Amino acid sequence: MLLGMATASLALAQGAFVVDHDWVATGGLAIGQQGVIHIATGAAIAAYDADGVQLWHRPGEGVQNVAVDRQGNTYGVGAGILVKLDAGGTVQWAVAPEGQVRSVATDAEGHIYLAGYRDGLSGGQARPEDMIIAKYDTDGQRLWQFSITNVLGRCRYPCHRTQEPSIAVDANGMLHVVGYFTGTIDVDPGVSVKALDAGASMDVFVARYDADGQYLNAFRVGGDPQGQNKAMISP
Repeated sequence: MLLGMATASLALAQGAFVVDHDWVATGGLAIGQQGVIHIATGAAIAAYDADGVQLWHRPGEGVQNVAVDRQGNTYGVGAGILVKLDAGGTVQWAVAPEGQVRSVATDAEGHIYLAGYRDGLSGGQARPEDMIIAKYDTDGQRLWQFSITNVLGRCRYPCHRTQEPSIAVDANGMLHVVGYFTGTIDVDPGVSVKALDAGASMDVFVARYDADGQYLNAFRVGGDPQGQNKAMISP
């Protein structure tokens, strides 16, 4: 089911971008063409060559993860932000996706895929609940979006931990999503239900979708991932 976009406080001025947020970003890394290293520090996005020479640097508070497409464009994500910079580090556009965006990936055609979550209330506090997966075109227009939800409507524990979920795109354009969950979740965004159950504790799942967001398959990794920091890497 397609969902509406939330609003965020975004500003573009002199190549800088700012987003209001209430969490501390930890940084992200992507390797582009010719081995160019792109990093997000939570306070900026920067690019370096293989010898560590800085190629460009742009303030970008709240941006915690990055991806690079085949044209050398950089995409940064964070709490309610998706920003595109060209190969020289000039900001092209910024949009406000729904929820807390934790991971970003691109395909061979330059489409952008996001993975994040929306907060719910548990015990009077905001807790990560439904996971959100979305696809955008190269101009920042959202093409589709769906949620991975808890079948019972509530989580017995925060559904998705900090640093998750994560998303990657393989050479065939298939999406791979990994995340933490508790209880029973439905990983099929269509009319069918594909339920995965974590049992009495926290577990990790991996789900695959095609480029249109159609469910392919999913499985549990098994075990309690608490305290671990996992990420997906595109081939």
